[in-house]
Amino acid sequence: MLSAEDRLSAIDLLLLAKSMLRRTTALLEEAAHRGLRDSILRQYNDWVYAHDMIYQFLHREGLYPAHHVERLIQQNLEWAKEALEA
Repeated sequence: MLSAEDRLSAIDLLLLAKSMLRRTTALLEEAAHRGLRDSILRQYNDWVYAHDMIYQFLHREGLYPAHHVERLIQQNLEWAKEALEA
């Protein structure tokens, strides 16, 4: 079982990957030079891979039931209660 700090770190990594995907998408739209576009596209693909690996870890650990919104909300409430009691 992961500690509360480890859970938070893993979820933070997922949010970072999501943010970087959005940012690299915006960069791809603006890149005029083919070499730059290719470089950004490689970075984008790396972030897609990182996002998938982080998501799979969270899902495997039962920390991110993305397809079960009710469970996700309940889990967040439990973690918030835990944090307030600590």
